Amino acid sequence: MFIWAAIRPPKSTKTENFQLKTILKFLFVISLIFVSAALLISCGNNGEQTLQPDAGIINIGEGSTVFRFEKDDGLGNITAWDVATDEPFLAEALLANNLIDGVMENWGFFVTTVNGETLDNGFWRFFVDDALSNTGVSATEVVAGRTYAFAPSIRADAETGPT
Repeated sequence: MFIWAAIRPPKSTKTENFQLKTILKFLFVISLIFVSAALLISCGNNGEQTLQPDAGIINIGEGSTVFRFEKDDGLGNITAWDVATDEPFLAEALLANNLIDGVMENWGFFVTTVNGETLDNGFWRFFVDDALSNTGVSATEVVAGRTYAFAPSIRADAETGPT
């Protein structure tokens, strides 16, 4: 009996150990929460500017057909408009709203300026629903709900659509 009493710690020590373990577990859980939050914040958008759906969309034009028009500046900045029109072809709708400018050639309309920006070198690439278009802007029919976009050809990712 004497040996058992000498080996066994007093009851208050067991209680203190239990409380210490509980406090350590609590602190561990809290530190995990802070580390997780820090990782989520640091894995954000890496400084890239992106356009949130329907955020900052400019409504322009008059008509019964509405489509989305976007201008990508090549640096990840996108300006977007919801264009209302009754024009059958896209070039006419964009010209009527002063969103593009250019020259009519024998093969179609050559876009030189998009929303007041003219490229010093390169040309404007034309996209329909994030894919390079198979037709020019003057031959593209306006379709309600579609997204039409221009992006400069001098961007590094020439194979992909607007960002």
